Amino acid sequence: MSKYEIKSGDTLGAIAQTYGTTVKELSRRNKIANPDRINAGRVIQVPDREKTLMQQAETFVSKSEPIVQPQPQAQAPAKKPMSIKKRKILVEKKAPIEKAQASLMAPPEKDEPLLPTNMRQFVYDIFGGKETLTEQNLKEKELDALRQGVVRAKAAGKENLEYKDYATQGEGQSQYADVGGGGGFGDFFEKVFDPAYSMKTTIGQATIEEDKDGNTIIVDRYNFNDSDDKFSFMGLMSGIKRAGLSPYAQLRNIAKELGSGEGEGSEVRINLGRIAATDIKKVEGLI
Repeated sequence: MSKYEIKSGDTLGAIAQTYGTTVKELSRRNKIANPDRINAGRVIQVPDREKTLMQQAETFVSKSEPIVQPQPQAQAPAKKPMSIKKRKILVEKKAPIEKAQASLMAPPEKDEPLLPTNMRQFVYDIFGGKETLTEQNLKEKELDALRQGVVRAKAAGKENLEYKDYATQGEGQSQYADVGGGGGFGDFFEKVFDPAYSMKTTIGQATIEEDKDGNTIIVDRYNFNDSDDKFSFMGLMSGIKRAGLSPYAQLRNIAKELGSGEGEGSEVRINLGRIAATDIKKVEGLI
């Protein structure tokens, strides 16, 4: 066996394919509970690539059949061209078969979690979770919303995301209007399932970086700046009273007492891939 250090952007499937093994085998050998969540920098055991390639080559040679030169065949007589009507019937019969074959060959759709990331990450942090938050943890619509926010930030010439880049606040409102704790249950649960709002309340203000391959990387850490790691029951009860009927304020009150403080919590490292310069140019004219 050899050792391999996981790099940013790696997936367990790609590593398994490179070393001629399976995701299941890598997960078993390295005691990986969730194959979709692997951290950059972790060193795992992988098969010796040269040995694996040699075994595959030996297997291929042993199973190969001798090449037989085809015997010359008499030329078939020219066929009468198929009528347009018959050709149309044949195409109509063939289409459902080709469609079924295409669906079988298509890659399986990504299983997405029911709850938005902001709710899942909040609970994960309260219970002490520290694993890195990556693009694999986000819903597809959340990724799209985050990418749009980054395009707005880049079009404005910024190297970091701000709350206003998510564009969830109402016209003429402050960028903090919908994250300040106001509003009742109806307003909160209407917005909490909005992909852009989920990203705003999960990532918020973050750094925009670019790796050597030109991929845009969002870097941050999930924590709460008013948490001090000193739980106080009286402080919790006092906060509940102050928060009143605002669900957002109540959640922040819990996070203040039980959540991660500054410098703690899960690292955020989300790879958005390459962002086209043309997309940024389109937004520049609207700012």
